[in-house]
Amino acid sequence: MKTVKVPLAQIIVDETLYPRHKVSAGNVALLKEALRSGATLPPVVLDAKTKKVIDGWHRIEAVRSLYGEGAAVDAELRDYDTKQDMVYDAVHLNAVQGYKLTTWDRVRSIVLLTELDADEERIQRALGITKEKLDKLMLRIADGPHGVKVPLKGSMRDFGGQKITAAQERYNAESAPGLSIHVMLAQIIRALEAKAVNLHDERISEQFRRIIELWEGFAA
Repeated sequence: MKTVKVPLAQIIVDETLYPRHKVSAGNVALLKEALRSGATLPPVVLDAKTKKVIDGWHRIEAVRSLYGEGAAVDAELRDYDTKQDMVYDAVHLNAVQGYKLTTWDRVRSIVLLTELDADEERIQRALGITKEKLDKLMLRIADGPHGVKVPLKGSMRDFGGQKITAAQERYNAESAPGLSIHVMLAQIIRALEAKAVNLHDERISEQFRRIIELWEGFAA
């Protein structure tokens, strides 16, 4: 495998090629620590024609954070015929090595590849999953308010296949946890049953009052 040095200033970051929802600050910090210790990171993968990132977003961010925009990284340049080929490689390289894709990331990957007309068999190969697993993940896709498909976090999974509102889309993107709402409620119930909740804490009491108020509004 031949690699070349590519200046960071020439590298293009295209969010529509990235299978993850965001770069992990924790993973970047680990890579920076490795670089400080003298470690050599594996080369990143770039599209030969455009220099767009296919694999290595965290490595690039770690190098940029430590050494600035004037630094360069070792890169493998690959030729792609279509954008679908680029996204396939981006998904596959992230799925089989390095920092693990979350379930939310895998659903995002399905959406990206589906939008580029990839068939189910190719999506399975990209993610390294079975047909049964793909079918389950596809249940976690909703129709957004602006006509785009929205990958759902665990706490929003019940809305799969439905059209969600703008407020629900914001909640899903910004603050929804990965646990299902059923698991979260079960944890609260168990904590109350075990008397493991400090009800003398006014903040907790106020939150429970708010929950009751909202629930009564739903039931009305």
